[in-house]
Amino acid sequence: MNEERHIAELMASRICHGLAATVGAIGNGIELIEEFDESMRDEAMDLISMSAASASSQLKFFRMAYGLAGYEGLAGFADVRSLAAGIVDEEKVTIEWGDVADTPGAAFSYGIGKVLLLMFEIAGDALLREGKITVSCIDPDQMFVLAQGPRASVEENLMRVLTSGVALEDLTARTVHGHYARQVARSLGGELTCEQNDDSVRLEFLR
Repeated sequence: MNEERHIAELMASRICHGLAATVGAIGNGIELIEEFDESMRDEAMDLISMSAASASSQLKFFRMAYGLAGYEGLAGFADVRSLAAGIVDEEKVTIEWGDVADTPGAAFSYGIGKVLLLMFEIAGDALLREGKITVSCIDPDQMFVLAQGPRASVEENLMRVLTSGVALEDLTARTVHGHYARQVARSLGGELTCEQNDDSVRLEFLR
């Protein structure tokens, strides 16, 4: 197995799957315009507008979370806040930024913002429909992201990837981001851990 190609293929599958529903909604809006009378036009345009904005937010997030730009392209917490807010439904998920060192002019060191985005994505996926995500950063060498909500949990195979790792051939598009997050954390001299309790999931980066 070509390990690098395998990981790249899984990551591409994950990103495409993440965007499929949003892009599909744009197509649905166009179909409404083409197939129904003028009375549906405003509804269709609203659907297209919201879906296009969502797709744009997702692409910006994926670029920084999975792309090379994420290592140096996130200047500080303001950048992370903007990107993170774009991938959750803010009507159902509350985001709290507690104990965050966000003084004027403060900047992330190489790769720290990328790790935080990856942690946020995993925490967001742990919430089934609604809940709260708390981001805390005493300093960039000690960060945690906590997801709390009804039946908040990490899928069993992803938890295995995050806690003990698995053979590369056992990774899937649903778990590859966990492997990638651990590898990025280790490349920065730190460790990423994940703990699950009743209705909560806690991810921590420590170095």
